[in-house]
Amino acid sequence: MQLQDFLITIPFLALLFWLAVKIRNKSLRNTEVGKYFVLAIAAKVIGAFALAGVSQFYYSEPGFRNDTFGIYQEGEIISDALRNDPAVGVKILLSDAGELDMVTHPYVKQFDFYYYRETDTFFLAKIISILNILTFNNYIAVSILFALFSFIGTWALFRTFVSYYPKIHFKLATSILFFPSVIFWGSGLLKDSIVLGSIGLLIYGFDQLFNRKKIKFLPILLTVLSIILIAKLKPYVLIVLLPFTLFWVYQTYLTSISSKMVKFSLTPLLLLLFGLALYFVPPMLGKEFNQYSFEQLTKTMHKHNVWNSRQGQGSAYSFGDVPESTLDFIKKVPAAITVTLFRPFPWEVKNILMLVSSLESLGLFILTLFALYIAGLRKFFKSIYFSPMLIFCLGFTIVFAYWIGLSTYNFGALSRYRIPCLPFYLSALFIIMHDAKHKFVGKMH
Repeated sequence: MQLQDFLITIPFLALLFWLAVKIRNKSLRNTEVGKYFVLAIAAKVIGAFALAGVSQFYYSEPGFRNDTFGIYQEGEIISDALRNDPAVGVKILLSDAGELDMVTHPYVKQFDFYYYRETDTFFLAKIISILNILTFNNYIAVSILFALFSFIGTWALFRTFVSYYPKIHFKLATSILFFPSVIFWGSGLLKDSIVLGSIGLLIYGFDQLFNRKKIKFLPILLTVLSIILIAKLKPYVLIVLLPFTLFWVYQTYLTSISSKMVKFSLTPLLLLLFGLALYFVPPMLGKEFNQYSFEQLTKTMHKHNVWNSRQGQGSAYSFGDVPESTLDFIKKVPAAITVTLFRPFPWEVKNILMLVSSLESLGLFILTLFALYIAGLRKFFKSIYFSPMLIFCLGFTIVFAYWIGLSTYNFGALSRYRIPCLPFYLSALFIIMHDAKHKFVGKMH
């Protein structure tokens, strides 16, 4: 990252914000959410710059693997191939991770094998190579394009949630658009930005297609594109997200039907479709799905325990003995969810980034207690029971938090890996508090 990257980016940013203001004034002028539009784009851009700065001056120290610069360099190699020898460049784009070929060897030999052998990082490098050509090898401009894609997805998610709960638009904006770690880790040149944006587009697409019955080309395209991107970059997110999304649209669709006979007739069919999705999606993900089996998690936990015992310091955490049975895994559910949502605790802080993560986790914990206090234990769970959206948000959060907490074993990585579930968890808490402050009528959302 050089000074010229910043200088070339200035006209690009000026054009971006000029267009953002034009869109807001034309399409969002008389709406409650219009005031968040430009601010949310600015937050994403700031997040992209912040991640670039931290990567440049913090993660560049010896002992750190700098993913954002490392993967960008892989993308540069592919974009060089596309410029110098388009046929070879296209062949690299169409090749699989780790694939060796005499024709592509002059470029492939320059790759960091750590990134080249992995399907997700190599796919991200391909995306970067195309954007790199469009931005004339400008790292910052590519980062901003990542931030822009993340914004488009999170804005779609925000508008979807606001359409169901318009009275709490500010709280939903805080949860989805302006939460600190989501801005930081979900705005720069990382897989997380693409995945976060794709999650928002997936939820928007499902809502448009199934809940609102708008069978149009754009929602179909966004849904298919988002599924492909998530499956390529972080398939475990799709494994957890898709079942709860299908449940949400299934329950929402049933509530729109007044005839009990029709509901009774459709339920087996919808359950069958739900079951088929669960049956066919994991095999389609192949080895990526097997990576998150209980057997593989056991190996991962054992490896981390050995590593932590040797290091004895840093930002690592442990759950003690490695589980040997399904019951042992179940016993670790509370600890795994707690570590994802509420740790590191203040006394576990070892560096400045852990301090920021700890303060954020403390805020989540206090907000959780406040939601329980406002709603009361009975109404808290009653609100969830009668709301497909709350079941969707909290179900996804709990299962995702469990798997991430159980497989990460490092607070630094955890602060990044947990961001897909944070907007859903925060939104759920604010929705519960909103329901508690109004007369609960059991209306399903």
